Amino acid sequence: MATAQDTQKEHSDRQGRKNTLVFKLGDQVVLNAKNLPTQAVSAVGSTKLRPRFVGPFTVIGVHGHAYTLDLPSSMATHPTFYVGLLKPYRPAGAAEPEEPTASQNTAERHSPSSERDLPREAGQAQEPD
Repeated sequence: MATAQDTQKEHSDRQGRKNTLVFKLGDQVVLNAKNLPTQAVSAVGSTKLRPRFVGPFTVIGVHGHAYTLDLPSSMATHPTFYVGLLKPYRPAGAAEPEEPTASQNTAERHSPSSERDLPREAGQAQEPD
């Protein structure tokens, strides 16, 4: 019995939790819309066209691995969600642009050195060497 329990514990520990994020009161989060009613998420009737995440919402309560969000009354759903359905909110302009790692001479390296290197038009025969 103990061997079986140890094996099960090893498998469980290896898999782990998908989302182990911890949020504090006042943090902004977005909510996975997978289990929400369609009318609570968007005016579009199709589930394929509705957004995958809605928000941002403010965390107003913490209950173990569940968080209570400040939802608008129009959503008409229970405001407490498991952490696996939440992601931290990142404003669209907050991402820092990555600096290019390629050298400045990329245009020179990729320019064709002769007419032979230029792409051919359709129907044009290739010249023999």
